[in-house]
Amino acid sequence: MNPVKSLALAVLKSALGWDSRQACLLCGAPALAPPLCDACRGELLPLDLPGCPFCGEPLISRQDCCGSCREDPFPASSGFSLYPYRGGPRELLSLYKQGDCKELSDFFAGELFARRLSLKPLPLVPVPRSEKNFRRRGWDPVDRLCRSLSRNYGFSCRPLLKRLPSPSQKELSRQDRLTNLRGKVVPRRRLKEIPREVYLIDDVWTTGSTLRECIGVLKRMGVESVHGVSLVRD
Repeated sequence: MNPVKSLALAVLKSALGWDSRQACLLCGAPALAPPLCDACRGELLPLDLPGCPFCGEPLISRQDCCGSCREDPFPASSGFSLYPYRGGPRELLSLYKQGDCKELSDFFAGELFARRLSLKPLPLVPVPRSEKNFRRRGWDPVDRLCRSLSRNYGFSCRPLLKRLPSPSQKELSRQDRLTNLRGKVVPRRRLKEIPREVYLIDDVWTTGSTLRECIGVLKRMGVESVHGVSLVRD
C-alpha cells in the first residue's frame, strides 16, 4: 500500500476508534468480515482447474492424469489443494506461519471445509511436524489447522504419525526433498483403533514427497484410503 494512503487510513481508523482486529491482514483496510476485506477476499482465487485424480495437480489438457502420475501414480485416493502458492494465499500463509497470526487457522479451516472437506467427514491426520520448526515457533501450524477443523466443524483429529529428526524440507533443493524423509516418518506408539479412510493434512504441497512418505506409513498401519489435502500448491 502507498505510504501516504497507509498513513491516511491509520489516521481515519484512529478518528473513528476502529479496532485493529477489524483491519484486513493484507491491505489494512476495514474488514467487515475479518481477517480480510471483501476486495482481498475476492482476489483469493482457488485452484478450480480439473485436477489429476491421484495427486490433484491441475490439468491443463484433457488427459486422464498428470504426467508425473502416468509414470508413477501418486499413492493417494485423491489429492486437493485450496490455492496456488502465489499472491494473496502465499502472503496469508506467510503471516500464519512466520508472522504468528495464529487466528488464521480458523479462516483456513473454514475455506477447506466449504470447498472440500464438507463432502465427506473423515478423520484428520496432520503431517508430522519438524521438531526444529516447532521449537522455533512454539506451535505447529498444521496441527493447529486440524484442531480448528475439529473444534469448528466436528472432525476427529488423529495424530497417527511422528517425524524423526531430519533437515527441514524448506531448506532443501527440490531434488533433495524427494529423498529427505525416507524412513523418517513412523507411527506413534500406543495407538488404538486405526481408521480405514482419512484426510492427510499439510500446509504446502511442493513435490508431494512428504505426503507420499506419510501415505506409505499409513497404509502399512492399516489405513486403506488416504486423501491428500493442502492449503496451497507450489
